[in-house]
Amino acid sequence: MGFGLLLAGYFTLTFLSFAVGDYAFAFYAVGGAVSFIAAGKLYEYKHRFGITVATSLGWIALGVYGAVAFLGEVFLWELPLPGMDATVPNLVLFLLQLVHTAGLLSATDCLARQVGAEKVKSAIPWDAGILGTWAVGQVILLLFPAVAAFENQTVTKIVLLIQLIGYLMVCLTLLRAYRLICPAGEEENAPRKRSRFALINRINDKLEERSKRALEESMEYRRQREESRRTRRNGKRKK
Repeated sequence: MGFGLLLAGYFTLTFLSFAVGDYAFAFYAVGGAVSFIAAGKLYEYKHRFGITVATSLGWIALGVYGAVAFLGEVFLWELPLPGMDATVPNLVLFLLQLVHTAGLLSATDCLARQVGAEKVKSAIPWDAGILGTWAVGQVILLLFPAVAAFENQTVTKIVLLIQLIGYLMVCLTLLRAYRLICPAGEEENAPRKRSRFALINRINDKLEERSKRALEESMEYRRQREESRRTRRNGKRKK
């Protein structure tokens, strides 16, 4: 359905880009491209994923800008890139992280409510709470540099820890969505337009087969849960 790709893209944009430091621009571009494809697939089922489509393009643009700037420094090119204070890219990065995460959480919550995926729906408020806490802390750090440098950057480290916890929680929510949310029956059975390229058709066929298996597993899980509830109710009546 697209949640697997969305998880891969989000993980690339967060943990992988964080790990590589100065070369994060490459993961911004790759993660943005993967997220764009995933959000485009999910947009068919819930139009709120349009926010994620837009922010994914922003990640790609940020990655391309970073790549051009990096190559310019390596080869000593004189590029017509606008000079920026360090606060500007930090602010752009913060806004992209905030809007991208908030957008995908909002769209996932709507889709989870629509299909009745309770485990996904119940996790999102916790994710949003951590996201809000991190956003407030990050705004304070951006507006008050003295706070960021206070006591050997203690506040900065705390905000960073909250940020990483938030990333992890969102990844877990997307993993639950990948396992529990499936296309509705009409969308699942709708004929897919065949491509002229055999490789793309094989990939689409495999994705459709995986989606069908996930739908069957989800329906079987719900059936077993309903039977278990019915059995418990009957047992209480006999007592």
